[in-house]
Amino acid sequence: PPSPADNLLCGYATFGYSDMIYNKWLELYKTEVTPSTGFFLSDFLNKCAFEDDNYYVQALRMASRSANLCQETLSKDQLKLLYPQNYSELVDTYSKKYDINTSVIYALIRSESFFDKEIVSSAGAVGLTQLMSPTAGEIAQKLRIKEYSLTDPETNIMFGTYYLSELIRRGDGSLLRAFFSYNAGFRKVTTWLNSSMMEFGKAGNLDMDLFLETIPVSETREYGRKLVSATIMYEYLYENASFVQTVQNLLK
Repeated sequence: PPSPADNLLCGYATFGYSDMIYNKWLELYKTEVTPSTGFFLSDFLNKCAFEDDNYYVQALRMASRSANLCQETLSKDQLKLLYPQNYSELVDTYSKKYDINTSVIYALIRSESFFDKEIVSSAGAVGLTQLMSPTAGEIAQKLRIKEYSLTDPETNIMFGTYYLSELIRRGDGSLLRAFFSYNAGFRKVTTWLNSSMMEFGKAGNLDMDLFLETIPVSETREYGRKLVSATIMYEYLYENASFVQTVQNLLK
Protein backbone atom coordinates (compact mmCIF):
# COMPACT_ATOMS: atom_id res chain seq x y z
CA PRO A 1 0.00 0.00 0.00
CA PRO A 2 1.13 3.59 -0.58
CA SER A 3 2.89 5.28 2.33
CA PRO A 4 1.99 8.74 3.66
CA ALA A 5 5.02 10.06 1.77
CA ASP A 6 3.73 8.46 -1.45
CA ASN A 7 0.36 10.12 -0.94
CA LEU A 8 1.94 13.49 -0.21
CA LEU A 9 4.14 13.48 -3.31
CA CYS A 10 1.40 12.18 -5.58
CA GLY A 11 -0.83 14.91 -4.17
CA TYR A 12 1.72 17.50 -5.28
CA ALA A 13 1.48 16.05 -8.79
CA THR A 14 -2.32 15.89 -8.75
CA PHE A 15 -2.68 19.53 -7.76
CA GLY A 16 0.08 20.81 -10.04
CA TYR A 17 2.77 21.64 -7.50
CA SER A 18 5.52 20.33 -9.76
CA ASP A 19 8.15 22.66 -8.30
CA MET A 20 7.77 21.09 -4.84
CA ILE A 21 8.16 17.44 -5.85
CA TYR A 22 11.88 16.92 -6.35
CA ASN A 23 13.26 18.46 -3.17
CA LYS A 24 10.66 16.72 -1.00
CA TRP A 25 11.31 13.43 -2.77
CA LEU A 26 15.06 13.81 -2.06
CA GLU A 27 14.26 14.05 1.64
CA LEU A 28 12.10 10.94 1.69
CA TYR A 29 12.93 8.53 -1.14
CA LYS A 30 15.46 6.28 0.62
CA THR A 31 13.11 5.08 3.35
CA GLU A 32 9.59 6.40 2.89
CA VAL A 33 8.78 6.46 -0.85
CA THR A 34 8.16 3.35 -2.94
CA PRO A 35 10.10 2.98 -6.21
CA SER A 36 6.81 2.81 -8.15
CA THR A 37 5.93 6.28 -6.86
CA GLY A 38 9.39 7.47 -7.86
CA PHE A 39 8.82 6.25 -11.41
CA PHE A 40 5.34 7.80 -11.51
CA LEU A 41 6.74 11.16 -10.40
CA SER A 42 9.65 10.86 -12.84
CA ASP A 43 7.17 10.44 -15.69
CA PHE A 44 5.12 13.36 -14.41
CA LEU A 45 8.10 15.72 -14.18
CA ASN A 46 9.39 14.66 -17.57
CA LYS A 47 6.06 15.74 -19.04
CA CYS A 48 6.34 19.08 -17.18
CA ALA A 49 9.52 19.92 -19.09
CA PHE A 50 7.52 21.80 -21.72
CA GLU A 51 7.32 24.63 -19.17
CA ASP A 52 10.82 24.25 -17.75
CA ASP A 53 13.36 21.84 -19.21
CA ASN A 54 15.22 21.63 -15.89
CA TYR A 55 12.56 19.04 -15.04
CA TYR A 56 14.34 16.69 -17.47
CA VAL A 57 17.25 16.42 -15.04
CA GLN A 58 15.04 15.91 -12.00
CA ALA A 59 12.99 13.25 -13.78
CA LEU A 60 16.03 11.26 -14.87
CA ARG A 61 17.66 11.40 -11.44
CA MET A 62 14.43 10.20 -9.83
CA ALA A 63 14.13 7.32 -12.29
CA SER A 64 17.76 6.33 -11.78
CA ARG A 65 17.58 6.26 -7.98
CA SER A 66 14.19 4.54 -8.01
CA ALA A 67 15.65 1.85 -10.27
CA ASN A 68 18.48 1.27 -7.82
CA LEU A 69 15.97 0.74 -5.01
CA CYS A 70 13.56 -1.40 -7.00
CA GLN A 71 13.53 -5.11 -6.19
CA GLU A 72 11.49 -6.08 -9.25
CA THR A 73 12.39 -6.40 -12.92
CA LEU A 74 11.94 -3.04 -14.59
CA SER A 75 9.28 -2.70 -17.27
CA LYS A 76 10.04 -1.26 -20.67
CA ASP A 77 8.18 1.94 -19.75
CA GLN A 78 10.30 2.30 -16.62
CA LEU A 79 13.46 1.73 -18.65
CA LYS A 80 12.36 4.48 -21.02
CA LEU A 81 12.34 6.85 -18.06
CA LEU A 82 15.98 5.83 -17.49
CA TYR A 83 16.77 6.36 -21.19
CA PRO A 84 14.53 9.27 -22.19
CA GLN A 85 14.39 10.96 -25.58
CA ASN A 86 14.55 14.51 -24.26
CA TYR A 87 15.07 17.42 -26.66
CA SER A 88 13.74 15.12 -29.39
CA GLU A 89 13.09 17.84 -31.97
CA LEU A 90 16.65 19.13 -31.70
CA VAL A 91 18.18 15.65 -31.70
CA ASP A 92 16.10 14.65 -34.74
CA THR A 93 17.03 17.84 -36.60
CA TYR A 94 20.79 17.69 -36.11
CA SER A 95 21.10 13.91 -36.29
CA LYS A 96 19.50 14.09 -39.72
CA LYS A 97 21.61 17.09 -40.75
CA TYR A 98 24.89 15.42 -39.77
CA ASP A 99 23.84 11.86 -40.65
CA ILE A 100 24.06 10.18 -37.24
CA ASN A 101 21.62 7.72 -35.69
CA THR A 102 19.52 9.51 -33.06
CA SER A 103 20.22 6.73 -30.55
CA VAL A 104 23.91 7.64 -30.66
CA ILE A 105 23.19 11.30 -29.82
CA TYR A 106 20.77 10.44 -27.01
CA ALA A 107 23.41 8.07 -25.61
CA LEU A 108 26.04 10.80 -25.85
CA ILE A 109 23.90 13.40 -24.06
CA ARG A 110 22.74 10.98 -21.37
CA SER A 111 26.27 9.76 -20.68
CA GLU A 112 27.90 13.20 -20.78
CA SER A 113 25.44 15.36 -18.87
CA PHE A 114 22.38 13.36 -17.75
CA PHE A 115 20.41 15.92 -19.80
CA ASP A 116 21.57 18.83 -17.62
CA LYS A 117 21.92 21.76 -20.02
CA GLU A 118 23.88 23.93 -17.56
CA ILE A 119 26.32 21.41 -16.12
CA VAL A 120 30.02 22.29 -16.13
CA SER A 121 32.58 19.58 -15.44
CA SER A 122 35.65 20.01 -13.23
CA ALA A 123 37.69 20.19 -16.45
CA GLY A 124 35.49 22.98 -17.82
CA ALA A 125 33.34 21.04 -20.30
CA VAL A 126 29.94 22.69 -20.69
CA GLY A 127 26.36 21.66 -21.37
CA LEU A 128 24.47 18.71 -22.77
CA THR A 129 27.28 17.25 -24.89
CA GLN A 130 30.06 18.52 -22.58
CA LEU A 131 32.16 20.57 -24.96
CA MET A 132 35.38 22.29 -24.00
CA SER A 133 35.68 25.97 -24.90
CA PRO A 134 38.55 25.56 -27.43
CA THR A 135 36.71 22.73 -29.19
CA ALA A 136 33.50 24.77 -29.29
CA GLY A 137 35.43 27.70 -30.73
CA GLU A 138 36.78 25.55 -33.57
CA ILE A 139 33.30 24.18 -34.28
CA ALA A 140 31.78 27.66 -34.29
CA GLN A 141 34.41 28.80 -36.77
CA LYS A 142 33.71 25.88 -39.09
CA LEU A 143 29.95 26.45 -38.85
CA ARG A 144 30.45 30.23 -39.26
CA ILE A 145 28.69 31.08 -36.01
CA LYS A 146 30.10 34.16 -34.28
CA GLU A 147 28.08 34.35 -31.08
CA TYR A 148 26.86 31.35 -29.13
CA SER A 149 26.23 29.93 -25.67
CA LEU A 150 27.06 26.33 -24.81
CA THR A 151 24.30 26.27 -22.19
CA ASP A 152 21.74 26.82 -24.96
CA PRO A 153 20.36 23.32 -25.76
CA GLU A 154 20.08 23.86 -29.52
CA THR A 155 23.59 25.25 -29.88
CA ASN A 156 25.11 22.54 -27.72
CA ILE A 157 23.33 19.68 -29.49
CA MET A 158 24.21 21.18 -32.89
CA PHE A 159 27.88 21.55 -31.96
CA GLY A 160 28.15 18.15 -30.26
CA THR A 161 26.46 16.30 -33.10
CA TYR A 162 28.61 18.06 -35.69
CA TYR A 163 31.78 17.30 -33.71
CA LEU A 164 30.94 13.62 -33.30
CA SER A 165 30.11 13.36 -37.02
CA GLU A 166 33.54 14.79 -37.83
CA LEU A 167 35.22 12.27 -35.51
CA ILE A 168 33.31 9.45 -37.22
CA ARG A 169 34.40 10.74 -40.63
CA ARG A 170 38.04 11.11 -39.59
CA GLY A 171 37.97 7.66 -37.99
CA ASP A 172 36.90 5.85 -41.17
CA GLY A 173 33.27 5.57 -40.10
CA SER A 174 33.88 3.85 -36.75
CA LEU A 175 31.43 4.92 -34.04
CA LEU A 176 33.43 3.32 -31.25
CA ARG A 177 36.64 5.02 -32.34
CA ALA A 178 34.71 8.31 -32.46
CA PHE A 179 33.47 7.72 -28.89
CA PHE A 180 37.04 7.16 -27.70
CA SER A 181 38.16 10.31 -29.54
CA TYR A 182 35.33 12.36 -28.04
CA ASN A 183 36.67 11.46 -24.61
CA ALA A 184 40.44 11.44 -25.12
CA GLY A 185 41.08 13.37 -28.35
CA PHE A 186 41.53 12.13 -31.90
CA ARG A 187 45.33 12.28 -31.98
CA LYS A 188 45.76 10.35 -28.75
CA VAL A 189 43.34 7.63 -29.88
CA THR A 190 45.13 7.37 -33.23
CA THR A 191 48.43 6.86 -31.40
CA TRP A 192 46.88 4.14 -29.23
CA LEU A 193 45.36 2.46 -32.29
CA ASN A 194 48.66 2.42 -34.16
CA SER A 195 50.40 0.92 -31.14
CA SER A 196 47.71 -1.76 -30.80
CA MET A 197 47.94 -2.66 -34.50
CA MET A 198 51.71 -3.10 -34.14
CA GLU A 199 51.20 -5.22 -31.03
CA PHE A 200 48.77 -7.54 -32.83
CA GLY A 201 50.64 -7.50 -36.13
CA LYS A 202 47.80 -5.81 -38.01
CA ALA A 203 48.79 -3.78 -41.06
CA GLY A 204 45.81 -1.45 -41.34
CA ASN A 205 42.76 -2.84 -39.58
CA LEU A 206 41.91 -3.78 -36.00
CA ASP A 207 38.45 -4.71 -34.72
CA MET A 208 37.24 -1.97 -32.41
CA ASP A 209 36.05 -4.42 -29.74
CA LEU A 210 39.62 -5.73 -29.55
CA PHE A 211 41.04 -2.20 -29.57
CA LEU A 212 38.74 -1.38 -26.65
CA GLU A 213 40.54 -3.91 -24.47
CA THR A 214 43.98 -2.48 -25.31
CA ILE A 215 43.31 1.19 -24.55
CA PRO A 216 45.73 2.16 -21.76
CA VAL A 217 43.42 4.64 -19.99
CA SER A 218 40.63 3.03 -17.96
CA GLU A 219 38.43 6.15 -18.10
CA THR A 220 38.35 6.02 -21.91
CA ARG A 221 37.71 2.26 -21.94
CA GLU A 222 34.76 2.67 -19.59
CA TYR A 223 33.50 5.70 -21.51
CA GLY A 224 33.42 3.64 -24.71
CA ARG A 225 31.61 0.77 -23.00
CA LYS A 226 29.09 3.17 -21.46
CA LEU A 227 28.22 4.82 -24.77
CA VAL A 228 27.95 1.48 -26.58
CA SER A 229 25.55 0.08 -23.96
CA ALA A 230 23.49 3.29 -23.88
CA THR A 231 23.20 3.35 -27.69
CA ILE A 232 22.06 -0.26 -27.73
CA MET A 233 19.50 0.43 -24.99
CA TYR A 234 18.04 3.32 -26.98
CA GLU A 235 17.87 1.19 -30.10
CA TYR A 236 16.15 -1.63 -28.19
CA LEU A 237 13.70 0.49 -26.20
CA TYR A 238 12.50 2.58 -29.11
CA GLU A 239 12.55 -0.32 -31.58
CA ASN A 240 14.62 1.34 -34.23
CA ALA A 241 14.69 -0.59 -37.50
CA SER A 242 18.46 -0.11 -37.71
CA PHE A 243 19.18 -1.96 -34.45
CA VAL A 244 21.35 -4.75 -35.92
CA GLN A 245 23.18 -2.41 -38.27
CA THR A 246 23.86 0.03 -35.44
CA VAL A 247 25.36 -2.67 -33.24
CA GLN A 248 27.56 -3.82 -36.13
CA ASN A 249 28.66 -0.23 -36.78
CA LEU A 250 29.55 0.25 -33.12
CA LEU A 251 32.04 -2.60 -33.17
CA LYS A 252 33.57 -2.31 -36.62
